[in-house]
Amino acid sequence: MSLAGRATAACARRTTALILVDSSGWIEYLADRPRGDRFAPYLEGREPLLVCVIEIYEVYKVIRRDLSEERAIEAVSALCRATIAPIDESLALEAADLSLALGLAAQEPK
Repeated sequence: MSLAGRATAACARRTTALILVDSSGWIEYLADRPRGDRFAPYLEGREPLLVCVIEIYEVYKVIRRDLSEERAIEAVSALCRATIAPIDESLALEAADLSLALGLAAQEPK
């Protein structure tokens, strides 16, 4: 089944939406950066969150580098309360194709 098909089937079974916040949003929020308050309604809300393992890597790395290992471990703990999307090669490639088909990819340089 294609990525779109799996997503549609998952949505049909789910009664609430999953909130996906990019790793940059998690970092802003968890590091108490100026734009962190923009993400607070989503990260502090009652809607279930979705994260992928790439976000865990990115958030841990940046928080550890910029703050401390202790804060990085706390950050990972926060992310792990969310549903962690299983990402494999097939899903990554399907996501890239879907992103291109829907025009979600970054624009080509001029």
